[in-house]
Amino acid sequence: MKTPVFRKSPRTPRLRSHAGWLRLPPFANTADLLVYVHLSHALCRIDVEFPMLYQWILLQNGSLPLKPDQQFTSEPHVCSATLVWPVDTAPAETNSLVVDPCFSTSGLTFAVRQLSALGASLEDIGFFFETHGHGDHVLNIRPRSSAASSHWSTRQWRRWTVSAQQDLDATRGIQPISCPGHADDLQALRFATREGETWIVGDAILDLQWLRLWQYYWPNMYGRDDVLQTWRTVAEILA
Repeated sequence: MKTPVFRKSPRTPRLRSHAGWLRLPPFANTADLLVYVHLSHALCRIDVEFPMLYQWILLQNGSLPLKPDQQFTSEPHVCSATLVWPVDTAPAETNSLVVDPCFSTSGLTFAVRQLSALGASLEDIGFFFETHGHGDHVLNIRPRSSAASSHWSTRQWRRWTVSAQQDLDATRGIQPISCPGHADDLQALRFATREGETWIVGDAILDLQWLRLWQYYWPNMYGRDDVLQTWRTVAEILA
């Protein structure tokens, strides 16, 4: 029987095999959820277990004051900020990751409330991750409100990178996925929860209204190639 050959498809991060039986190679990342294997001339789907399950909460609920028809609203322009950490644990410096921590004053106050309900504080967060380098997603956590000031010290969060992922057992099940289009450097995070596979996609998908219209963020002045790349990215996320 021929040994299965796994390869990365150029259009998807998922592993594929066309051999008659399944054996994960040493370089395979078990956080790849879907593995396809050819059995008896039929294509079947096999779910590979994630190495760890996570939970998440919003620390800031994102909103966008711009609509696809180029109308403006009174909503604030803020990104969603999300805290991720392993199930059956409390957020701590060694296991917690906040994604896109670009907080407004009201957002920071809300984050403090959310953390307090968990018995945690801003100081318990160990790492941060920016999905891309646009100014409305990069680290901004100045104590501009009294609620935030009383819970914040001068200790800085550490940037979460691929090397940090390898060094920290608590985040090895969190997988960064390249999702260019909105920005060349945009990366989504993929992980497993008790409810199933979860993605944090930054601005790869803005919201349901933009997605249904299959248009994209007009203020960025995208060209044809940028729009096409964005559509490919959205297709990968929804696949």
